Amino acid sequence: MRYCILGHIKGIIPIDETEFENGAQLRDAVSRTIYYKVLQLDRNSAIFGASSKQAIDHLQGLTWDRLRENMVIEAKITRVNNRSLHLDVGAIKTYLQADEVSYEWIDNIHDRYKTLRLRARVH
Repeated sequence: MRYCILGHIKGIIPIDETEFENGAQLRDAVSRTIYYKVLQLDRNSAIFGASSKQAIDHLQGLTWDRLRENMVIEAKITRVNNRSLHLDVGAIKTYLQADEVSYEWIDNIHDRYKTLRLRARVH
């Protein structure tokens, strides 16, 4: 289970309701933004139950509904490696290959692009 605390309210997200397959992936997610959808709330104990999978499905549906060809969108860079930038576009995970990132020479893609937001055109 994953716990999150919002003010004085504690949330519980069962591991099978997350996108993580094992504990190592869960540990790697510490300090990362996660999506979750509140499914239950016990006001007396100030605890809620949530699902990350349902939140992702919902957000992806909203994103697909609004995407149009040639639309400029904002994407969050979630990971950088020598071959690509991994992106999050409204909970849709995708990547941008290094040769599509820039027309200029980049000595070290890690120095140029960190985890941040960028604007991209939908093709």
